[in-house]
Amino acid sequence: MRLLLVGGSRGLVTKTTFGQLGVEESLVRCMRDAFPMIREPTEIQRLGIPELLRDQRKQDRAMTTLLASETGSGKTMAYLLPLVQKLKKLEMQEGRIAAHGYPRGLVLVPT
Repeated sequence: MRLLLVGGSRGLVTKTTFGQLGVEESLVRCMRDAFPMIREPTEIQRLGIPELLRDQRKQDRAMTTLLASETGSGKTMAYLLPLVQKLKKLEMQEGRIAAHGYPRGLVLVPT
């Protein structure tokens, strides 16, 4: 398991765009259409998205990653963007999203 933790200090990670983090442009456009208030990645997204996308480049090797930051910091989106990107890539490669009866990803969030 890998833990990525955001502390209280800001400015440790350079400002960047979702595209510069590795999120495909079509997914960025969809996210902006659905959530126009999201203009740039939060600190946890800048730390987490590249790490989660890096895991996708490893052949079928599952990696558990825990993002830790305050409520409302964007952790769920940091998990979902790489997951959706991977599912879209698999859909294009294999012509399907999921093998019958098997989940392809899991994000647990507190209620």
